[in-house]
Amino acid sequence: MLVGTAGDRWRADLFGEVTRFFAGDTATWLRAGIEQRVRLTRNTAVRFEGSWNRDFGDGWAEGALRFDLHF
Repeated sequence: MLVGTAGDRWRADLFGEVTRFFAGDTATWLRAGIEQRVRLTRNTAVRFEGSWNRDFGDGWAEGALRFDLHF
């Protein structure tokens, strides 16, 4: 967690992943990004996730905007 606690209205998380393959495959997959969440009510929140990925020499960006409903 970068900012905030589980009960805070707003929080942000940084993440990173590295996957190294073996058994003849020499590719390495990289992923890094940030996820932010704003709690609207006790049971609803809006989340944004953005990441940068690299695999087999290609790089690309991904993003998502989500509405969470907990019941």
